[in-house]
Amino acid sequence: MPTVRPATPSDAETIASFNEANGGRDRGKTLDPGTIRAGVKALFARPELGFYLIAEEEERAVAS
Repeated sequence: MPTVRPATPSDAETIASFNEANGGRDRGKTLDPGTIRAGVKALFARPELGFYLIAEEEERAVAS
């Protein structure tokens, strides 16, 4: 069973990769990787706007 923890800025690349893969698939579009990464970093810079969670199995991120 996965464990869930708050994401940290060191998870930004993993989160961006998940967003890129899932966002494009869900909408049938190709999303700009630079825009995705900028958005993830912006949320870490402004935690009052939201947060990310990371689901891990065997210490490996499997979802965000």
